[in-house]
Amino acid sequence: MKKSLRWLIIAGLALTPAQANMPGTALSLGSVNFGLQTIIITSGTTFVVPADWNNSNNSIDGIGGGGGGGGSATTQQGSCGGAAGEWRKVTNVTLTKGASISIAIGGGGAGGSGGANAGANGTATTFNTSTLIANAGAGGCPSGTGTATAAAGGTGGTGAAGNADGGAGGGRPSLTAGAAMGGGGAGGPGGVGFTVGQSSGAGQGAAGGGGTGSGGSGGGNVPSTAAGANGGNGGGGTGAGAGGAANTNGSPGTNGGGGGGGGGGAAGTQGGGGAGGASNDIVTSAGPGGGGGGGAAAGVNNSGAGGNGGLYGGGGGGAGSSTTGSNNGGNGAQGVLVIRYTP
Repeated sequence: MKKSLRWLIIAGLALTPAQANMPGTALSLGSVNFGLQTIIITSGTTFVVPADWNNSNNSIDGIGGGGGGGGSATTQQGSCGGAAGEWRKVTNVTLTKGASISIAIGGGGAGGSGGANAGANGTATTFNTSTLIANAGAGGCPSGTGTATAAAGGTGGTGAAGNADGGAGGGRPSLTAGAAMGGGGAGGPGGVGFTVGQSSGAGQGAAGGGGTGSGGSGGGNVPSTAAGANGGNGGGGTGAGAGGAANTNGSPGTNGGGGGGGGGGAAGTQGGGGAGGASNDIVTSAGPGGGGGGGAAAGVNNSGAGGNGGLYGGGGGGAGSSTTGSNNGGNGAQGVLVIRYTP
């Protein structure tokens, strides 16, 4: 019996109290952890260092908040997409067991409201003030007049070595007929986030949001038809949301970090941008998000709003401009901290 129990401990298996207190042994393992421990933090301002923290075997990943997409006014060119947050990682951080560590989870910037308002900037994600700083993405520009020149999208988060920048939001080309640009995808372990190509096409369909990571891609340009462009793929070359047909919304990106598709546009109604997809690029249920798709043009009311950025750190899509109403930009997605250690 003792040999069998000793083998289980070496293999790193955690036993329940009932299993640990077997007849013939006084050893109890019910409160002991073996193997990799993972802590995902999406809110709060303090992290209490666990009692079994190992200074020689740990890692901390952070993603900054994404910027909001720009809002639009009546009968103007479409707005810009918001930029995505940066990913950054530090390893083997020395901490005191039981200590309270200051943290900040980056907030996503709100999309610009109707009436040609810029999207808000995201905020940075930090651990222990300066041990890890994952910068945020900037908000996208609002819609402009029919004679406005192209406007640059928000800039993705940046940082020192050991990071991957977020993708910039799509800028507004000079000939978009009111169609908007998508948001950028967040940076992650697979590499920098992707942005949206800046085309001078005069279609009513909007651009897709950018994807994330290795194997990802940028969102499609503003097309020359009423249909919206597809979003960019996420890590592994999958996850893009499809662009909407005329009068329909773009599809959201799926897990893997694909950007949302741009909304379709035509007379009468207009499509909203699809939301950016979440990803599992850091751990399951936590990774860089894709950018939201842009809203389409030549419609009415608020149905051409930009798509929201995907969790975590995706930039919001810009709003399309309609003939009789203003539209809202998509919200940027919040940041995250992922803490892993082996006791």
